[in-house]
Amino acid sequence: MEKAGLQPRIMIDFSHANSSKDYRRQSIVCRDVAGQIASGDKRIMGVMIESSLVAGCQPSLSARPRLRPKHHRRLPRLAGNLCLA
Repeated sequence: MEKAGLQPRIMIDFSHANSSKDYRRQSIVCRDVAGQIASGDKRIMGVMIESSLVAGCQPSLSARPRLRPKHHRRLPRLAGNLCLA
């Protein structure tokens, strides 16, 4: 990137490989990244955080209304499956 005249910048995904595919480990990754930013690392431009509404794979939109308990708030309309772990 530097050879192309661009600043090396990165967005870090707290989930998937960085948290060993365990959404509960995202806070460990978060603390590490926050420490890097606090130490002055200007290369980190942002982060992606898994929402962790419910553990595991979430059903597609077509199956969601039948499986959602009445006391839960409505989830946003999304296509396909969302895997949170």
